[in-house]
Amino acid sequence: WESVFKCVEIELGNLRCAPQEGASELRPTDRMSGRNGGRFSWEKHANTNRADQQKTPPRAKPVQSTSHASGQQTLSIEQALNLALQNLSAGRLSQAEGIYQQILQADPGQPIAMHLLGVIAFQQGRHSAGIDLITKALAIKPDYAEAHSDLGNALHKLGKLDEAAESYRKALAVKPDSAAAHYNLGNVLHKQGKLDEAVASYR
Repeated sequence: WESVFKCVEIELGNLRCAPQEGASELRPTDRMSGRNGGRFSWEKHANTNRADQQKTPPRAKPVQSTSHASGQQTLSIEQALNLALQNLSAGRLSQAEGIYQQILQADPGQPIAMHLLGVIAFQQGRHSAGIDLITKALAIKPDYAEAHSDLGNALHKLGKLDEAAESYRKALAVKPDSAAAHYNLGNVLHKQGKLDEAVASYR
């Protein structure tokens, strides 16, 4: 996934982000959930960061400037993605959304930013826009298991069970050991009355 992080510069307010060599993949972690549609892939981080969230002001300043003249700090694209994920996990959707949008302005084909921007849009009630963004991320990176799983979650929440099951199966084709995808597929199959298949998926 090193090719995901292109050589670009982006501006995040007074923060300048640029890639650095050897940037590695940021891969949000999937999570098991209830029967009305799975939790989105980043939500595991919300629990681990709960204590930090209580201490964080509404507009966090996670990176301090090292340049007294320009007030700018250089980050890699990966670091910018992690910064956005920290905001997302803490429930600061508007801050995360702004970072992802600026990453995509600099690199329109960045699949992680596109995927998680789609998750934010869906959670804000912009369902069509959210599904469209996640689908576009998958067109760029077809083996992105977490995006397949999140697309399944979105479709599941909208009651589109056949399409949700297909997305979960695509996630499992890429990542067969994904407990969340197995569990969420089982929930869909259970709703469809395919009890034997559901039991097999739960195992």
